[in-house]
Amino acid sequence: MSQPPLTKRIQQIDKEFELAIISRGTKGIQFTPQGEYLAKCADEMLICIRHIKETVQNMNQEVSGTLRLGVSNYTTRHKLPKLLKLFREQFPGVNYKVTTGWSREVFNLV
Repeated sequence: MSQPPLTKRIQQIDKEFELAIISRGTKGIQFTPQGEYLAKCADEMLICIRHIKETVQNMNQEVSGTLRLGVSNYTTRHKLPKLLKLFREQFPGVNYKVTTGWSREVFNLV
């Protein structure tokens, strides 16, 4: 986005909320505390919108394919069976392939 549209948008936000969201100083511009809060909320909203889009797009589609896992020996023995059982119940159309080894070996495979 170029400077003039960005400046205009910031002015619109300032007007909408009746406050300044940035402050200009000798070191450039910075968000005000209110601007920081609004930016944080905007990030959260974008994440929420992405989640909503993904959910709606996947509602009528069955999840299928192959999930490939690289897992350490400890996790394979102690945690993975329960997790795979839950995963299989939720996504019966997904197959999985598990490669196990020492943590360093699995890391090198990735």
